[in-house]
Amino acid sequence: MLKVIPGARQAGWLSQMLIIASLLAACGSSIPTPSSSTDTPITVTLQGQLTDAVTGEAIVGATIDIGLKSAVTDANGHYEIGNVLANSDGGVSRDYQATITLTGVSSPVDMTSTATLPRYPDRKFAMPEPPNTTTSATTHDFKVGKLSATIRGVVGDSGLLTIGGAIVELQDNTTGMAGNVVRTATSDAVTAEYIFSNIEAGVAYKLVGRTSDGSMQGDVTTMTLSDNQTLELLLNNGSAALILSGTDTYSPRIITVTPENNADVAPGALDVVFVFNEPIRQNSYSIPNPSVLDNIYHDINVSYGGLKAAGNYAHTMSWNATFDTLTINLPDTGTSSKFTIDLSLLSPVSVSILGKLKDNAGNGLENSPVLTAGNLLAFTTNGGVLAAPPVILSPNAPGLDRDATSVALDWQPVLGATKGYNIYRSARMSGVVGPFIQIAGPVTSSTYTDTFALSGFNLLPYMEIAQSYVYRVTSVNSDLIESAPSNELLILDVIPPSAVGTAGICVAPGGNSLTVINPVTVTANGQVQFTFSEPLDVISAETLGNYTGANVSAAKLTTPTTVVLDFSAPITCANTNTVIVDVGITDVAGNALTGSVAQRTLTYMP
Repeated sequence: MLKVIPGARQAGWLSQMLIIASLLAACGSSIPTPSSSTDTPITVTLQGQLTDAVTGEAIVGATIDIGLKSAVTDANGHYEIGNVLANSDGGVSRDYQATITLTGVSSPVDMTSTATLPRYPDRKFAMPEPPNTTTSATTHDFKVGKLSATIRGVVGDSGLLTIGGAIVELQDNTTGMAGNVVRTATSDAVTAEYIFSNIEAGVAYKLVGRTSDGSMQGDVTTMTLSDNQTLELLLNNGSAALILSGTDTYSPRIITVTPENNADVAPGALDVVFVFNEPIRQNSYSIPNPSVLDNIYHDINVSYGGLKAAGNYAHTMSWNATFDTLTINLPDTGTSSKFTIDLSLLSPVSVSILGKLKDNAGNGLENSPVLTAGNLLAFTTNGGVLAAPPVILSPNAPGLDRDATSVALDWQPVLGATKGYNIYRSARMSGVVGPFIQIAGPVTSSTYTDTFALSGFNLLPYMEIAQSYVYRVTSVNSDLIESAPSNELLILDVIPPSAVGTAGICVAPGGNSLTVINPVTVTANGQVQFTFSEPLDVISAETLGNYTGANVSAAKLTTPTTVVLDFSAPITCANTNTVIVDVGITDVAGNALTGSVAQRTLTYMP
């Protein structure tokens, strides 16, 4: 579930352009269907860079997908995803999961060609977010290696005797991904050999082995593998080999979960399935029983909406026959809902005190790499009705001039816009059309006022250049999915310029020139300066045909709001001499000079 951060905008157009219960078994009560949440979500922007884990080269053309939003890495490997719901709830930090698809990569490996070897794998990474992140973009850099490395070895015991038929897990041992199972293999029954070919380079691995009956276990870690490297872990390498012993010191953990953490799934009945790496000891605690207080049923809290009390949503819970898969059934999840399954009470208290859920050797549960720290699972349901686009207007648009510092937008509420509305704006200047940038949302009201303080609203960013804006608004439904855009609303300076006063400042022949002041120059025939209410368009202001008067020979815009006229014959500074200023003169926004002929007839003043 996602929401947008108001887009940061630097002052001025040039800077811009160079820019988320009752107990069913105990009481048999009816199951409430969750209603759509209407809380205004908190949002973040996620950004970062994707590079090759070995060479450090930028990976171009990969898709970074977090569910409802995605982005493609640019020529520098950078991506940016806005309008992302901060994955925090009640002060508990959770993770977003980024799915990185590399089939469209063009560099440094051409993944668009099926003949290209070695290739990149698709990857998933957690993107931890702090609670209540509201404004700044947060950076998440990722590294992916080519599928070019190999690990091969032999499983043995402490006496260097081979062990065939052993199960070997290849785990990612990278910080933040430790414990994630990449592949599994079985050692050869005769030679006890195993091999993992075409695995990702740039990754450090941990190999965990156990005999088929679980009586012996062991592990070995590797260094970070290079491109095309083959690492051999043979018994004659001593400590570098995968050696199993009869002491089980390995803790159980959850290795897969369905649905995945932070998934968005269809509404209705849902089985949440947790798969463990080994069987869990069955006793009065681990066998789900709502009537027993100290029981896994009560320690796994299933919550709806993230705002109600833990464990408030009806559910059932059961193990499979081999006790390595736990299924929690939610009979009806409802549409546009948020759920949290909290296993933290089963999880480690500290490094030395592991969780209450134990394997047959008594080792306590450890944190899982496929869940958020503390063994938390969060997911949402979709199914909300897509809202219609609103129709927007601006009540104050007819009165906006160059000095306007805000514009009001208004629209009728739209059915289905349960999360509100997103406001987008495109800035336009000198024929250059800027992109639509989200400046606010979702807002719950059906009105919005864009101001200089909020997003730099300014119809005259430069005295000589006007700026206009085009607005769009989208409706946001209960799934935080946007509607099609509304109509486009153009906002610009619509107030025409006018002359200030009825007389200009006259300089008699022989006086100091108003247009050539350094060095001081004498005007031969005199000059007259007129002032206007706002900055004028240079071409129209200096077009001689826009001035009707005796002997007018030139017009010069000396400041954005003042024009100086030159004459071909000496003038007299008197009220009887006049110039008619034509409506062909416009302001920088293109509004023509206003007023009757009488109002545009200006006299000379000494």
